[in-house]
Amino acid sequence: TEALAQVYKHANTLVLPNAMLQDDLQNHPADWRKKTFVWAGSDAHREDVDVYGETYRALLRRADRFVWINFMPTWAVSVSAEKNTRVDLQPWIHTERYLEWMRTNEVTAIWKPLLTNQFNRGKTNIAWMVATACGAICITNQAGQPGWEFAVKEFPKTYEHFSQQWQDSRDYLVTRYNLETWNETRLHSLLKLANHEHPTISATTA
Repeated sequence: TEALAQVYKHANTLVLPNAMLQDDLQNHPADWRKKTFVWAGSDAHREDVDVYGETYRALLRRADRFVWINFMPTWAVSVSAEKNTRVDLQPWIHTERYLEWMRTNEVTAIWKPLLTNQFNRGKTNIAWMVATACGAICITNQAGQPGWEFAVKEFPKTYEHFSQQWQDSRDYLVTRYNLETWNETRLHSLLKLANHEHPTISATTA
């Protein structure tokens, strides 16, 4: 990420953002009628979720189902018992099946709370990209920050707002994170960097 590049300050650093194929993007927003919210991570992210317990309570009031993937903090169990929302703990999902699982479970939003610190500023916005690809939106306190411009801080109150937020996210993803476009950009950038460090490398490709 650009944040990591600024930390290392190497003269020949090349930042290659995540990207997705348009064929992997859903063409319509998720089903609004049954709201399924998801958080995915591990105990390494515990500090991030611990600080945003009140946000979790607010999300439970809006959701029909909340799924913790791979990890669920102990405090969330008691909080969940206070609400009528169904809360599940889902075991780790293989990367190759991640998008399929999201779509099959009709996920409406991915929650990605992140403390503002140097480590988190170095993270990519993959949660927003996955949400958008599956017809969902991304909810995070980082909304509006670089890479999170099309995420939101709270779940929209109307379907019109929700669907427009998702469509704007999808349009931006296609424009900014299109893998077909990035493949060529990466190739030329890598060749330029390689030739700078190793002038004998040919820029000719088959």
